[in-house]
Amino acid sequence: MGSAGLEIKEVECLIIGAGFGAITLLHRLLKEGFDARVYEKGSGFGGIWQSFGKISPSGSDMPGGKSSGGTLLM
Repeated sequence: MGSAGLEIKEVECLIIGAGFGAITLLHRLLKEGFDARVYEKGSGFGGIWQSFGKISPSGSDMPGGKSSGGTLLM
């Protein structure tokens, strides 16, 4: 456990920010078999997509991932 009481997990690839490019990179890394994670400080993901309304009917959900307290974990 870290000093803030958070579990520390080692990953091969850590992507900061969940914009369009980050989601594309995550998809490619996972497809190649890497252990990759995306962390987003905001309440959702998609970067500029947010300007065009909701990405999915449920708002910020995405297959294979979940939005939790401002951090997107995939």
